[in-house]
Amino acid sequence: MPDKAALISTSIMEHALCAECIAAKSSMSVAATETTLAVIQRTLDVHRAEARRCHSCDRTTVVFRLGRSTL
Repeated sequence: MPDKAALISTSIMEHALCAECIAAKSSMSVAATETTLAVIQRTLDVHRAEARRCHSCDRTTVVFRLGRSTL
């Protein structure tokens, strides 16, 4: 899981992404992605925002991003 956590962290460092796009980029299921996001949140500041645009698929949905409160 550390490799997947690093991959996910890197993916959401620059852009807000939805769970589906994070899963696709990391070759994981959405459920595994959500579990890994929970693990990442133990040590890093992961922001979750409702009804925001995913930078990858352009859908308005729940998105995740590292480090900043403004998505």
